[in-house]
Amino acid sequence: MPQRADLKDVEHVHEAFFHTLPKDCQVRRLLLTLRQRALAEAQRQALDDFAFTELMGAAIDVLTGIQSAMNPLANHHLTSTRELTEQHRQEIGARLWEHERKIDPNGVIWGHRELRSSMNSKADNRDFWPYIDLAQLESACHEYLEHGWMQCRDLDWLFVDGFMYVEAFEFGKRIFPKLYGDRSLDWIVNKIDKGKMESRSARWELMGAILTLGISGFVGFGAWRDHGLWAGILAFMAAGAITTMSSSSAQRGDEQSRQQLLDLWSTMCALYGTVSQRPMSPSYLREILMQSTAKGISWPVAIFPVIEKAISRNPALWE
Repeated sequence: MPQRADLKDVEHVHEAFFHTLPKDCQVRRLLLTLRQRALAEAQRQALDDFAFTELMGAAIDVLTGIQSAMNPLANHHLTSTRELTEQHRQEIGARLWEHERKIDPNGVIWGHRELRSSMNSKADNRDFWPYIDLAQLESACHEYLEHGWMQCRDLDWLFVDGFMYVEAFEFGKRIFPKLYGDRSLDWIVNKIDKGKMESRSARWELMGAILTLGISGFVGFGAWRDHGLWAGILAFMAAGAITTMSSSSAQRGDEQSRQQLLDLWSTMCALYGTVSQRPMSPSYLREILMQSTAKGISWPVAIFPVIEKAISRNPALWE
């Protein structure tokens, strides 16, 4: 008869993996949580030690999958397809939080970042993190959702926070060149920081004024030449008024489009900020995300089954 799993009997399970991790790190804490959950599941089903080992193997696969997707430096004991030069490693390492740089990168998965400053790619900006592999994170999420016993707030948070960050980050990268032309993202962020933000519309306003003056002058000159001074003056004024109204209408349309894009990005930043708050209601998070999709914001679809699973455990409190 199979021997029922007991914590005392299985403390040795995957100890080799534990030994590769720093003493106090994010990966170790999550793995200890999953070991307790795996033990509870093994006891609930009266599984033997071998079955418990399989549960722990699945837990390690999910954790390493998340880690490989979100932290490209953590590939010492992981199966990783990423090839990093030493210079690239140093560049990424400079973006780690101070407490993360003090430990082995293999102990780090992910930490919440500030989206509003994520567009600045300066070397020491901790919020700029363009390294998340979305496809790999989605794959890890799919595997995670297949194991109900494994699902908990801490792992849910990794997926939700990571998915929301990468979507908003990529959206910001797409819209800012449209809003501000060939200006670099660093230039834009610098202007934001100094409170001197200006959009591409200022340049268009100058060009529009020059165009209006040119058209009005051309029309007025023709009327003056053919019909006299007053005819020229009236034609100049009429042409200027018509051109200005047309230009103003086009500029208002452009400005409205720009403002809509900025509003969407600001909404994404605000929603992402709520994920770091505790306590959190998964029902509330689902509600505000659905409201944002009605406004035109698109989130990775993998977010929603994670939230739905959390709601099924407790709709009021994420646990």
